[in-house]
Amino acid sequence: MRLALAPSRLIVFSRLPSGCCQTIQTGPPKEDKYEMFRKLNEYASAGLWDDRYNKPRLFLFGKNRKKVYELHDKMTPKTDPFFQRSPYGVHLEVLYRLSLGIAAAAIICSLYVMLVPEEKRLKYKYREKHASGEEHN
Repeated sequence: MRLALAPSRLIVFSRLPSGCCQTIQTGPPKEDKYEMFRKLNEYASAGLWDDRYNKPRLFLFGKNRKKVYELHDKMTPKTDPFFQRSPYGVHLEVLYRLSLGIAAAAIICSLYVMLVPEEKRLKYKYREKHASGEEHN
């Protein structure tokens, strides 16, 4: 005896060959697993997707931006670092590192001024003064 699932009840089939018993999906249709890639190809063909960085093109506005960023958010996991998740991440990371370098140089210079005495820093200012007629040794 064979059992097949129907939406609301069990139907018993007896003495049926195995080939004629097929299951039919009664729930909502299964999502197409390639739909995201179809959209990606569509956006790339329209020039909305940057194939070098595999992210949306920069400076998109309006409906196009919303559609493309929605697809990008589906593709990127939330566990990735910020600079990898954002479409502007590559450029933001360069600016971030440059600003860190400039800030580090400014901090090192200010620490040098605060910690090293002025007599050591400004040797030219505090050198021995000679009269115009004296010999320099």
